[in-house]
Amino acid sequence: RNSPYRKVQFLGLSLFTLPGTSGDGCNGTTQCYLGSENISEDLLHRLGIMMDSIETAYTSSLWDRDNSTLKIFVAPEFFWRGRQGAYQLGPSSAMMRHTFRLLQARLADP
Repeated sequence: RNSPYRKVQFLGLSLFTLPGTSGDGCNGTTQCYLGSENISEDLLHRLGIMMDSIETAYTSSLWDRDNSTLKIFVAPEFFWRGRQGAYQLGPSSAMMRHTFRLLQARLADP
């Protein structure tokens, strides 16, 4: 193998992702997913949280600065879940594709 990596480092986002309750603003139900009703706004807000989390991990003293270490950032399975549940993926999910293009561009090597 000709991999440039000799080590792997996992860094992660610890975030409470269980459904909210009436105390969190769930109206008329015992539990609900939290987030903005506006899907575009919700996606961009979640993108901001993700980018802040990645930046915090990157600036941490725990980040291995060695280029031979592959860094893997992990986030909760339900992080990309809006107020109505999972975002729709498919031909009509232009906003989701746009959000991930923004994330990809921000993480690309300069």
